[in-house]
Amino acid sequence: MSDPSSSVLSSDLWWRLPTELIREIALYAASGSSREACTLRLVARHVNLWVLPLVFSTLTLATSDDVIHFTTTISPPKRRKVIVPALVRSAHENDRSFTFYHVESLALVLNIKLPSVEDALESVAPVFHSLQNLAIAGQNLTSHAHWLRKHPIRPRQMMIIHFGRPQMVNFREPIFERVTHLYTAVLLGHRNSSVVDLPSLTHLAVYTRLDLAGSTMLDISRLIRETLASLPRLQSMVLSLDSDRFDESAMNLWTMYLGDCLSDSRFFLLPYQYGVRVEWQNLVMRGPSVWERAKAWQALDGEDYFTRLNKRGEMVQVASSQNDSPAWRRPTKMGSGTSWEIDLVELERYVDPDPIRHRECFYSFMVRLLTSSILTVYRPTCEYDYILN
Repeated sequence: MSDPSSSVLSSDLWWRLPTELIREIALYAASGSSREACTLRLVARHVNLWVLPLVFSTLTLATSDDVIHFTTTISPPKRRKVIVPALVRSAHENDRSFTFYHVESLALVLNIKLPSVEDALESVAPVFHSLQNLAIAGQNLTSHAHWLRKHPIRPRQMMIIHFGRPQMVNFREPIFERVTHLYTAVLLGHRNSSVVDLPSLTHLAVYTRLDLAGSTMLDISRLIRETLASLPRLQSMVLSLDSDRFDESAMNLWTMYLGDCLSDSRFFLLPYQYGVRVEWQNLVMRGPSVWERAKAWQALDGEDYFTRLNKRGEMVQVASSQNDSPAWRRPTKMGSGTSWEIDLVELERYVDPDPIRHRECFYSFMVRLLTSSILTVYRPTCEYDYILN
């Protein structure tokens, strides 16, 4: 029987390995998770430089402290004390270039506007040149526009979020040039711009609440209809409704106003939502997207009653459990949490005026919704008939 210790690499042999092989081993060990990568940073200075690009491949900047810590970490120090081993020499040379880092996914969700923060991010802008996925608050897109325009930052997938009150953006900004997948709560922007101006857009997800005022539903339905007509290259468009507050009459109105849109094979009405943090994780980790979930929901129209009921119920339950997970609460210094929102509703409308009524109609509404075809146009109740006249 062989000695187990014989499989352990001695330190003498380890340090005789080629530098390139040691680097590949370190990168492989760090690729398992961000926690492992952070742990490896403590092994040695040159290992820290190797794994830093992995640590920062996915980045969330939600506070000014996040920005300062990030920019300070990757910025080369003014003075560098050289340590003798030749092993670290090449690593030190690479450390001076921002092109050494490749941020693939960035969530820029700063609920503040500080010139110092904008200047700090501009100083390290080259690390975002390979950006593929971007979640950004509308106000950040406006306040950071001056330096974003100066650099070739062109994400493929983009999520426009807000903190309770949607803010219009300029959809003609260069940052939108290569966006193929867009998550948004607003279809119109500044200077008469709109999502129609995105030259590469193929997938669009629009988020709003279920129980909006009838006039707002009409406006959104009109915009969706115009968007579908103006974007023949669009492959899929989803309207995702927040079903925390179930209202059968509201669903009747939505399906009535969206009648023309529902006849378009590219359009999907999804009567539930994943929270924005869950949606962002699915995007970064290549999990099921909102477009895939919408197709899966509609595909159940051809199933029998009980299969449709069970599978749609499972989909809603999964979304509910994901959204309620405490993992999506970001701790703050005050011990509370902050949340991201994707919505079309003004802040004042967030409070449900009659939550008891909504809870009472939850069961009957979900049974009808889960077992019926989502493409069926519901017959509106009498109290809403006047809207058609």
